[in-house]
Amino acid sequence: MPKNNQQIHNYAYIDWANLHQGSKPWWGIDYEKFKIRLCEKYKIEKVYLFMGYVKGHEVLYSQLSERWYTLIFKETLEVAGKVKWNCDAELVIKSVSNFYEEWTTKALLVTGDGDFACLVDFFEEKKVNTILLAPNKRFCSYLLKKRNVPIVLLEEVKWKFWKSPQ
Repeated sequence: MPKNNQQIHNYAYIDWANLHQGSKPWWGIDYEKFKIRLCEKYKIEKVYLFMGYVKGHEVLYSQLSERWYTLIFKETLEVAGKVKWNCDAELVIKSVSNFYEEWTTKALLVTGDGDFACLVDFFEEKKVNTILLAPNKRFCSYLLKKRNVPIVLLEEVKWKFWKSPQ
């Protein structure tokens, strides 16, 4: 429970690699519209976007941070010619830290990655209202589907924030 006069916070945590890959079949995300949707529909006050840092993409990072995202980077690795953007540990640490330091009462997880099942379990144990937004059925792990939390498939509401083809 919050301590005297301690504010309650509602945060969104976005696994950018999972969202980016999962939204490719429908032309991707308009990140400005997406941020507005998260804040209005789910009453989110701060949106964290976890992504790998790749030199040369500074314009993208600048655009995302100008649209009020809080970017959290991880140094990337190249393995067999592919860049690894995975920021799972950073997302878990930040969300658990927010719970203990800032009293999170709602956590919106934007991912379909089953590696976050333990985080969903943690939030459920701590009575944090948790909602999952997965890009699509293909990018939503069985490990998340079997948890007792609402799952919204973004592909089913994509028209509200997608980037239409040029």
